[in-house]
Amino acid sequence: MKPYPWMTSYAVADDIYMCHLASKYGKLVINPDMKITHHESPSSRDKAGRVARATAVNHYYLLNLRKAPVKNYAALLWTLTYLTGKATLKRNFNAVTGYASGILFVLNPRKNKYSEYMLD
Repeated sequence: MKPYPWMTSYAVADDIYMCHLASKYGKLVINPDMKITHHESPSSRDKAGRVARATAVNHYYLLNLRKAPVKNYAALLWTLTYLTGKATLKRNFNAVTGYASGILFVLNPRKNKYSEYMLD
């Protein structure tokens, strides 16, 4: 599976993307008994700001792929606002900058860079 062009660096929500793509080729069946062991790295391979921005951008495009209603975008902004506040309280200002950049991206009505990938 090839990533969409916006999935650079840290691939936040790559599991959702893979399920979305798989469902285009047939019935997607999920086995609730299946277990996956995730060996999380003790330190991020990317800086907090890049991961935070990727959280916003990737979820925005996944909502776009699913043709989500406006309320889902509002929920994304609400979540990003919460995460920005949480990062601020933890004094993780790199993450704060990334979330702020992501929020501005979501709110930007002129983004069309990847619009050709939104067409089915």
